[in-house]
Amino acid sequence: NWIVFLVGTCLLLSVLGHASAQAQFSDGLSPEELLFQEIPTVVTSTRTQRSLLEVPNAATVITAEEIRASGATSLEELLQTVSGLDLMRLSVADLNASVRGFNNDASSNVLAMIDGRSVYADFFGVVPWDGLNVTLQEIERIEIIRGPGSVLYGANAYLGTVNIITKRPRDLPTLYARTGLGPETSLVTTTAAKTTDRAGVKASIEYRNQDHFRSSEFASSTNTIVPVQHHRDDTGLRTRLFNGTLNYQLDNKTKLSISGGQIRVKQDIYTGVGIHEYEGPKYYARLDLHRGAWRFRTFLNLLDFDIGVAPTVFPSGLPPASYRSSRVKSSAFDIEVERIHSFARHELLWGLNFRRVVTNSRVIVGSRESEGLYAFFLQDELRLTDRITAFLGARADRHPRTGLNVSPRVSLVARLGEDARLRVAWSRSFRNPTTIESYATYALPNSALPLTVMVQGNDDLDPSWTTVYELGLRLDPHPRMRAQLDLFFSVLEDFRSFTTLSPGPPVTVLSYQNQGQTKTWGGELGLEYRLFPWLRGFANYSFQSANGPSEGALPRHKASIGLRGSVGSTLRWALTGVYVGHTRYEPGPFSAATLPDDDIDSRFTVDGFLGLQVREGIEVGGKGRDLFHQVRRHHPLGDEIGSELLFTLTGEF
Repeated sequence: NWIVFLVGTCLLLSVLGHASAQAQFSDGLSPEELLFQEIPTVVTSTRTQRSLLEVPNAATVITAEEIRASGATSLEELLQTVSGLDLMRLSVADLNASVRGFNNDASSNVLAMIDGRSVYADFFGVVPWDGLNVTLQEIERIEIIRGPGSVLYGANAYLGTVNIITKRPRDLPTLYARTGLGPETSLVTTTAAKTTDRAGVKASIEYRNQDHFRSSEFASSTNTIVPVQHHRDDTGLRTRLFNGTLNYQLDNKTKLSISGGQIRVKQDIYTGVGIHEYEGPKYYARLDLHRGAWRFRTFLNLLDFDIGVAPTVFPSGLPPASYRSSRVKSSAFDIEVERIHSFARHELLWGLNFRRVVTNSRVIVGSRESEGLYAFFLQDELRLTDRITAFLGARADRHPRTGLNVSPRVSLVARLGEDARLRVAWSRSFRNPTTIESYATYALPNSALPLTVMVQGNDDLDPSWTTVYELGLRLDPHPRMRAQLDLFFSVLEDFRSFTTLSPGPPVTVLSYQNQGQTKTWGGELGLEYRLFPWLRGFANYSFQSANGPSEGALPRHKASIGLRGSVGSTLRWALTGVYVGHTRYEPGPFSAATLPDDDIDSRFTVDGFLGLQVREGIEVGGKGRDLFHQVRRHHPLGDEIGSELLFTLTGEF
């Protein structure tokens, strides 16, 4: 009943709002107020500020205005509507992302950053999307780059890059607070900011607690693998974060930004060998100094957590493995300097980067392992004519085990008109082996039989490579409309697969190997529109297909549509629908023997939001996810993802 009520209320508000808006327009609302605001700025694509029209990549920007209008309470709700970005939720605490397919458990295909600071976890090679040091209120915009990014960001920007840009203290209210409560979720968020003529300080605190979705159960005749069972009212994800930032204007040319924080996470992570229970803090510290054409950035990420491998039934009818727990300490220290030179027709950018990764885990990797990575990157923005600009770039990365790797990019952006751009590009990108893939050496002993399952790293792995050819068109066909079309053809080589080296008994050995070549092609089509001041929306569609061996999920079709509106300054609402087509999950050699089913059913989810401003600066709202309760798994071994309901109270002063 509440689903019908929410949808019906939104439709009713649309009708009332239309009449209200028509009356306002007839009273003298200028046509300019119907148009979009200025085109969003993008920095991730070229490391320089430029219009979304001018970037040499397939890019999407989610602005702060769109974040607020959506009523979103999590990062996933925002990213799920981006065409070409595939999300896979295995549980309430385990979200994975990939660009243009090949999504999997423990996916390591996308680099995520917060204000240019990499949050990629080198130990597992994953992005902890449910445990990032950022609150939604702090976000100025999210920049999503589809396609290789190694030319500027190195090995981890393999298939795409997501950069979360946060607001400056002066762009935040003095005090913001939001609390949410639902049957399975509780949320408290607070941000505070203070500014002077030359300085600004901001701080944020957030607590989130979410129960599990429905537990997974399979009726498999072979009974080869059974996930760990859990009750719905068990805590699946708990996070507690604190962030602090100081911005200071030293002089007219020099800006300094210092930030740091901690997030403590308790969650479960699904991997090829079972469920890893993860609990512990993550710390970070960042310093960014910008003086004229020079920029210096350094940061430190620290992880100190307990990780346990939960009991799992392995292939060949093996009994459950015993629970193993280990403490892991991992740090990533990164330092970078860059410089921009401007000439008559050139804008030349170059930079140096050093990254040191240290991991200490007696049980998981056997000892202390460290790696030092060096890099140099160069980019030239060359204005060939008044209408054509070329972006030429390359980055050389030196890795202690994989050697020297060079990532080039060539892109041409042609100006077809005032609001139309055509883009062609060729680029190569790579992904280095993770710490686990290279150094893992841990056993999963079995108490029922004299048999051991051993996970063994391979320190002779090669990088995985992808070569991408792209054609893009971005235009504003109407003052109230924006459109974007991107087509791509990719060749993926030497991707890494989790394989069985020795089936046992007495020992089953699992490891990683390079293998195969896969060709993929597809495209994305996006449309944004603003029909009236009170009503705007979007629609997009993406298609992708592959020829060759692969691992993971590659949904051929994905479509999203959304409407967001308001009635004056009192009521606002949002409806979003996301469709993901039926997907054939391609398991690796090990997974093929263990999965009870390798099909992922299509799904269509509808999210809704309704907010009522009860007085100036105070809003009560309701957020519903999967309103029609279409329970689906995103992964053959994942939980059944169902509905969520959250009531919120927001204050801004």
